[in-house]
Amino acid sequence: MTPGRGRADHGVVRPRSRARHLLAIAGVLLAAVALTLAVAVPAGAQQGGDSPPTSEDTAVPVPRIIPLPNTGTKPTDAGDRGGALQILVFVALVVGVGSITALAVHDARRSRRRAAEGQSSGP
Repeated sequence: MTPGRGRADHGVVRPRSRARHLLAIAGVLLAAVALTLAVAVPAGAQQGGDSPPTSEDTAVPVPRIIPLPNTGTKPTDAGDRGGALQILVFVALVVGVGSITALAVHDARRSRRRAAEGQSSGP
């Protein structure tokens, strides 16, 4: 056939894949994002003040990976951590997974019952 379409006159037919093109585009975009993040000026470097705060002015908190209980702030908005929307999303997930499980169990029992009825009424 034609060489422009990726086919040889004699030999192996090699179709062109869009995967190579998509992979190349993704690589270029990833490199552009990495370059942008590497060149961007950090927010702390932009501030220019009279004098930086010292440890004598402000207390230095003890660094902890896991915060202690009751050390955070109470939710003031529905979208805050522990707020009404977060609890609603959790309840919706539990109800959704429970519904899917109940439907799967119901369908499995129905198919077993039909298979048992089909074997008992067989020849």
